[in-house]
Amino acid sequence: MQTKVNAILAALALASVSTLHAAAEDDPMRVEIKYDRTAPISKSYSRALSVARKACQVNGRLVEMKRYLEKTCVAPIVAQFVLQTENQELIAYYERRMGEPLVFVPFVAD
Repeated sequence: MQTKVNAILAALALASVSTLHAAAEDDPMRVEIKYDRTAPISKSYSRALSVARKACQVNGRLVEMKRYLEKTCVAPIVAQFVLQTENQELIAYYERRMGEPLVFVPFVAD
């Protein structure tokens, strides 16, 4: 059974990325991630991470920008996805990977 989980990322995180227009502050990004309750937890997590990275357009060319986008764009999307699934096993998997309790933070400042 697949369901779709929407993650809305605070546009403030996106406003600082130079490729986005100034109106981004008023227009939050919506990301849709398909969630299959029957899929292995690691696959669900990997899928969410992949979709978030594509939504944030993370690539390996600019290492500093990649780290920044991972922290301010990808991480909040994945955290919100994991929280919205309400799957305790997936939440525990996320916490083991991150090494800290799951808390959704829409924007992480440097």
